Amino acid sequence: MNALQDLSRSGDLRADSDRLPPGQVRYHLPGGASLVVVGSAPRPAGPRRIEPGQAWRENAPSESLHALLRLHEELLTGDRSALRSPKELVRILLSHAERILPADELRWVQLPEWSPGQDWDPSWMHRPSDATEMEEVYRLGRIVAWNDLRPGTGPTAHGAMRSLAAARIGQPGDEWSAVLEAWSAEPRHFTEPRLNLLQVVADEITLLLQQLLTLQRFVFLDALTGLYNRAYYEMQMRRELARAQRDREPMALLLCDVDNFKSFNTKYGYAGGDAVLRGVAAILQKTVRPFDSVARYGGEEFVIILTAPVGRDDARTIAERVRQAVGNARFEVTGLDRTKQQVSVTISVGVALFPEDAQGEAELWSKANTSVLQAKATGKNRVLFWGETARG
Repeated sequence: MNALQDLSRSGDLRADSDRLPPGQVRYHLPGGASLVVVGSAPRPAGPRRIEPGQAWRENAPSESLHALLRLHEELLTGDRSALRSPKELVRILLSHAERILPADELRWVQLPEWSPGQDWDPSWMHRPSDATEMEEVYRLGRIVAWNDLRPGTGPTAHGAMRSLAAARIGQPGDEWSAVLEAWSAEPRHFTEPRLNLLQVVADEITLLLQQLLTLQRFVFLDALTGLYNRAYYEMQMRRELARAQRDREPMALLLCDVDNFKSFNTKYGYAGGDAVLRGVAAILQKTVRPFDSVARYGGEEFVIILTAPVGRDDARTIAERVRQAVGNARFEVTGLDRTKQQVSVTISVGVALFPEDAQGEAELWSKANTSVLQAKATGKNRVLFWGETARG
């Protein structure tokens, strides 16, 4: 009986007591046979752990390795449309992984304490199914697999899922480190070859994310502020506008301009101006919603794409929050006399809405730009919408 329980715990046998008298257990044997044992209570089937460092690729199916190689080529040698935001990259990689891995569902599990620099987004990130075991996966790099999920034994299965395996993405503390959960409705689904393949896929996702994020820094990031640059803004605007048109949902464009910046540069020097631009950029990034896009358009101009759906009232709330956050901040600069000083700046914000104000990218930009120019001409440190200025 002890041997049977050990085999059940390791996943080599499946035990249940469905429709049996108390004290009896049915052990399902290979080949479809079963054995009923009287006077034995099965110990909960614990997870199976596989230590890192095994030769995963040697045991992975060759066709899966070829598919991963094609994914590398597609994302790293294709056009720049592959260089998207980290969240979009994760979605792309998961969609490819779903075609490679024999699993019914993949989940990206990421907690704020795992990747402190990233915002928690419940629309696509998941909480760990078993916090203790997933912490072990994340910290130690092990693969952990449950062969037969049942109520009260291991993680809580969702839907009809009966098997779960998990592998780490990245290294603890890395940008976008996480745990990849693979689920199956089939009991004892994750065999040794499938676990090998899961580790290979997790390693490839880690490598691709690192490479693509590095490319993004060269191609789409502003060197001074760390925000996205104008090239990324133009690409992202086309993508977000196309999505808003397809879904028939409203979106907004905010154009933010630092007031009196030329005189500020004259008074404090370009080094002081750069310090302020970096500070303003950090405030904008923290003040908008996690799924909005912030970019430095050029000089002291910043653009914010408010992702659909967002109406006039919400856009006004966000724009005013941004304006007030910048105005309330204090920035430390070193003046021309080499003394450190605490300074403040304000911004003017012009807003245009799709489809209320504009139907296309160029028209949306033109009307937001007109609005910010009128805001600066009528007192500065203001938020003005197109409908309140040109038509007002």
